Amino acid sequence: MFAPFGYTSLHTLWKEFVARHAEPLCEVARTKYAASESIGDFIPISGFGQFGSPADFVEQAFIETFDGRAISLATAHGAIGHFAAKDDNSGFRLLDRLTVFEATMHVFEHDPGAMPSSVLHSVGSYEFDPWPHKSEGLDEWRIVYVEGPQANTPFRQLRFHTLPYTFERNRFIVPREPPPWGDDLIDELFAPRLREHGGQSFALTDDEANDWRRRILSPRYINAQRGGLRVTSAPGRPSRREEIRLAYRRVFPTGDQLSWKQAQRAVEDTGAPTVSLDTFKRAVHDLRNKKQR
Repeated sequence: MFAPFGYTSLHTLWKEFVARHAEPLCEVARTKYAASESIGDFIPISGFGQFGSPADFVEQAFIETFDGRAISLATAHGAIGHFAAKDDNSGFRLLDRLTVFEATMHVFEHDPGAMPSSVLHSVGSYEFDPWPHKSEGLDEWRIVYVEGPQANTPFRQLRFHTLPYTFERNRFIVPREPPPWGDDLIDELFAPRLREHGGQSFALTDDEANDWRRRILSPRYINAQRGGLRVTSAPGRPSRREEIRLAYRRVFPTGDQLSWKQAQRAVEDTGAPTVSLDTFKRAVHDLRNKKQR
């Protein structure tokens, strides 16, 4: 997708993100399916409606990396507007999607004339399939993605079960034709301006894109995801002490008998952030104090 001089399209960043992180994130998703327990139809995975398939999980992880940043709308000649990636008051994301079950029910409840396949394919991509199970229980997800035929399916062959309504999947451009499933959902702050700019790219400035790459296309990002720590590309970062605590717990689940410097080196070798020895000691002391409570 196009981006003017001085800008990098989100389509380009998406391709880089997929190449670096898609397969490890699919494994994180499958680990969450396997590790969670459902109670009736209740699924204790935060935001599970957005979670969907491992492919949906990868896409949502990518979207969340922009929280706290401004995303530009760009033509071939330059940027024509800037939007917060996430509105702090409403919680609305500029790049947003129907949940798995909203998408599924829309497909099942509307006749083909209400949802032309051209729109479905341009916005949802040919990789979209509705989730066939009406139940929101976790067992069906486990059967398909952990125990069943798609337990080892690579990212490129997985299907999405969510439907975007403010962007076209994979391309990360404003929908050229507004999807009918988004009419009542797009926030008033964004809808009028987005609808005026169908086909235009979401982008970051080159400086912002390079900062995003440093923060997100790194071992620290995927290690944090495996440890359950959310990382965005916004200026400011998750607590370094929290990252150290998570990494230390993975490396030394029962504690260690090493010197402080040896233990720090072992933890940082996993991709945890480099910190001063004093910061490392405080992080470990925090962890030990929690265990003693």
